Amino acid sequence: MEKIHFEPKTLDSELVKEGLCAVSSLSENSFSKDQYFVVGGTATQSYLPSEYRRATSDIDLAILKPLGYADFKIFSKTAVDYLQSKGYEVTLEKGQNTYHLIYHNKEDNSNFPDACVIEFARRGTNYIKRNETRLEREFENSRNKPILGRGLIYRVSSPEDIIIPKIVREVGSLQRNPSFKGNLIKISNSSLENFEKYLKIIKALREEVTVHPGDPIASEKLRFFSDSLDVRMLYQVTGVNESYFNQVSEDWQKINEKSQERDTIFSYLLPQINLIN
Repeated sequence: MEKIHFEPKTLDSELVKEGLCAVSSLSENSFSKDQYFVVGGTATQSYLPSEYRRATSDIDLAILKPLGYADFKIFSKTAVDYLQSKGYEVTLEKGQNTYHLIYHNKEDNSNFPDACVIEFARRGTNYIKRNETRLEREFENSRNKPILGRGLIYRVSSPEDIIIPKIVREVGSLQRNPSFKGNLIKISNSSLENFEKYLKIIKALREEVTVHPGDPIASEKLRFFSDSLDVRMLYQVTGVNESYFNQVSEDWQKINEKSQERDTIFSYLLPQINLIN
């Protein structure tokens, strides 16, 4: 099932809360305990008040150990057990760079049921070895967040560790598509006051991708606009620790390399951050 068919949701959704409870249960499994944390859109939402949350269709997990498919089934077992105990239909799938745990209500038999997906990063031994220091640093700087009304917590990436990979992705997109700069200009202008407008733009872009799923430019534009909004909201609402921000940036080549695209993104989205390079 393609994620683009999933209805995007925020942390206020009961379905997402159930998914986060399942994620929290991974700490009860000796195989997965202290080997994961939440990243991406869900992590971004966790730092923002409800009115500034951009809906997303998955819960992304960074994984600190190599994960083949057999290991994935062991790693995710407590999450599967939790969701099944709550009456959800659970499916495990292998993606290109991730493993998917998809869950939905058993009574929803439509072609595209109201579902949510938990994505487990699928990495081999060599990747984990190359990135071991970075992954351990990100885990150590991750934060505990409560699942409202559930009495449970889950670990999320720090704002700095969320922002930097998004900027890296944006630099590449802007190098391939210079016209995307117009999106940065829009978002940099009073983004708090215009947040609802930006959500409507993202919804329209998402619908375009759904209608034209093979259009790589449409998909990249959706990702670029979404990442830009996330970065700007975290910067304006949550703020960043500039010292740790620069420490994180040392691990990412596109941040260390001077480029017009990098400087353009910083000038619009993070105007008061002073890069070391």
